[in-house]
Amino acid sequence: MDYHINYSSFSFINGPAPTRGNPSHMIYGGRLRFSFLDDEVAIGTSFQGGQRDPLGDGNRDDFNYENYGADLYVNAGTFNLKLEYVWSIEEGNDTNKKGLIVQPSLELSDQIRLVYRYDNYDKTDKTEDDAITEHIFGINYLPDPLLRLRVEYQLVDYESEQGLFDSGAVDSKDPDYSQLIVSAVISF
Repeated sequence: MDYHINYSSFSFINGPAPTRGNPSHMIYGGRLRFSFLDDEVAIGTSFQGGQRDPLGDGNRDDFNYENYGADLYVNAGTFNLKLEYVWSIEEGNDTNKKGLIVQPSLELSDQIRLVYRYDNYDKTDKTEDDAITEHIFGINYLPDPLLRLRVEYQLVDYESEQGLFDSGAVDSKDPDYSQLIVSAVISF
C-alpha cells in the first residue's frame, strides 16, 4: 500500500490574469493505492478538491470542485492493462464531468510495444450528445532505455456536431478528425 496527500496553492506569478489563478485558493487531495501479486496488480483511488477562479480575476465568481478517480493496473508478463475512471463535481457550474481511459499494451520485444488507448470524456452529465471518444493505435520503439520513439494514429469522434467548444474554433460542420503523430521522448 502507498499513499500521497497534498495541500498546495496553484498559481502562475508572471502569467496574464486568466492563467495566473488565485494563490489564496488552496488545492487539497490524496491518493491511495493497493498492490498485489508482487505489484502485478494494483488498485487505486484518488481525490482532489479546491476552488476555481474561471476568469482569473480574483473576484468571487469562483466555485468549489471535487475530482474523484479510480484505477486498475495489471501487468501479466508481456501484457499490460491500465483502466481509469474519473469524475468531477463542480458547485455552481451545473455540470459534472466524467472520463474513462482503457489502455492495453503488448510487449513484442524489449524494444517494441504495441499500444491501444480508448478515451471517453463527457463534459456534462446534463445532455446526451457532448462526449468525445478517442481511439489511439500506437507502436513504441525503445532503441535505448533513455529514448522512446512513438508513432500513433488517433481517431477522434465528437458526439455533438459542434465539437468540444462552441466558440467556433472547431469546424462545426464536422469536428471529427484523425491524425498521425510521430514523437520522441528522451529521459535523463
